[in-house]
Amino acid sequence: ECKEGTWFQSEELICFDYEDENGLQCWTFFDTPDGLIARFEGRTDQAPLVSLTESPEPLACQGPEVGV
Repeated sequence: ECKEGTWFQSEELICFDYEDENGLQCWTFFDTPDGLIARFEGRTDQAPLVSLTESPEPLACQGPEVGV
């Protein structure tokens, strides 16, 4: 599910604000040989929560509230 929101940098964190009950979601990102790794709020005491690779495909957000 795609959500509308904003993002911004706060020191070493990248924060996402979807203006919902979850509040800010802040992450640290690291470029590794295996792809981009994200750790929630910079937590280094756990395995990475997200491992991403770049896709040639655009992000597909399903309706009904898809706008410009």
